[in-house]
Amino acid sequence: MSFAVACRNHPSAASFVAFVVSFSCVYAGALISGPIRIGDCAIVAAGAIVTRDVLAKTIVYGTNIVKPLERHHVDYLRHVLHHCNVGYVKIPGLMYKDGGMHINADYAKKRATLLERIRTDDFARLIDELF
Repeated sequence: MSFAVACRNHPSAASFVAFVVSFSCVYAGALISGPIRIGDCAIVAAGAIVTRDVLAKTIVYGTNIVKPLERHHVDYLRHVLHHCNVGYVKIPGLMYKDGGMHINADYAKKRATLLERIRTDDFARLIDELF
């Protein structure tokens, strides 16, 4: 789940690109302002206002309130991965880069490893190792 987002109607939209890296979730109503990087395994809550980079394995909510992921957040990411794998048609590792769509082979490999171990107790450990 790597992608870049921009404000399409803003006159200088290119300067407001946010880069979201592997296995992160950005929810409805979140406002990402400025050239922001959302780290691996990060969660941006619905309605959050983000004006600075978000570190890997954190959750951001409110206005730039950032906390490390707790066990229930990792369990939630496991749940999201499972349902995306079962219920949606997708291309693992699809990302927009250099003006075109590309497959991120590194992400696809990490995703496959997580799916192999999705029902095991070492899923949280794998998140730490892979990201």
